[in-house]
Amino acid sequence: MASLALYYQQLVDLPAAQSLCVLVGLPKLISYWPALLGISIVFQLLRLSSNTLSSLVFGAKFDSLSARQKYDWGIRVVSQVHAIIVVVLAVPV
Repeated sequence: MASLALYYQQLVDLPAAQSLCVLVGLPKLISYWPALLGISIVFQLLRLSSNTLSSLVFGAKFDSLSARQKYDWGIRVVSQVHAIIVVVLAVPV
């Protein structure tokens, strides 16, 4: 766990990332950009894989949806997963 914290801190300390955060007017983002980037990648991968997973689970019913409906479905899957994560993390509070 200590090595993960060290790696995270090395990412935070990258001069290019710090300069970019300041340049776009978000200096407080410097400490959090690796987490923001990581979770954005995870949610994008979830949206992209939701079509495959939904096709396996729902079969022909999902396959009969239009491309726009499949895209909307993927967004809703990501939204639902995000809501579940927020609720699980908020329960101890």
